Amino acid sequence: KKLKLKVILDVKGDATKTADALIPLFEKYKLYQDVVVTSFNPFVIYKVRRRNPNIIGGMIFYNSFITDFCRKHRQTALIMNLAAAADIFIRWSLYSWVIPVTGSSIVSLHKDMICSDELQHWSSRNIDVMTWTVNSKIQKHYLSQYLKLPYMTDCIREEDDCVTK
Repeated sequence: KKLKLKVILDVKGDATKTADALIPLFEKYKLYQDVVVTSFNPFVIYKVRRRNPNIIGGMIFYNSFITDFCRKHRQTALIMNLAAAADIFIRWSLYSWVIPVTGSSIVSLHKDMICSDELQHWSSRNIDVMTWTVNSKIQKHYLSQYLKLPYMTDCIREEDDCVTK
């Protein structure tokens, strides 16, 4: 039985080294229809797609990524305010110029960001939406059956519910 799985390659690290490593693999194994390269770092997607525009690229986004990181590390009020400003700038960048400049055709949003306004925003720009990290059976069902959204999960089988109890 063929599973028809797509590989979502979430890349962290140096943009040039990533492009140097990925481009030959895509060319040798013809991975263009089976692998999507995603990253929080727009430079990674830009470098990969600039060198080979046949590779599908996408940006990963979470509204308060920097603020949440700083909160977990108990930062001062000044640092928290700077983190909030940085999160606003990152959101503005993604929604205004990062997607077209990087050549992304996908945006991967944190599951808590999914709403009709978000879906309409990206749909009006011909950008596909996927979501992460969906581990609840109920959320998986809702996203796949009602919203028709692909999702990333920590669970291998669709019927698993790997939410920590």
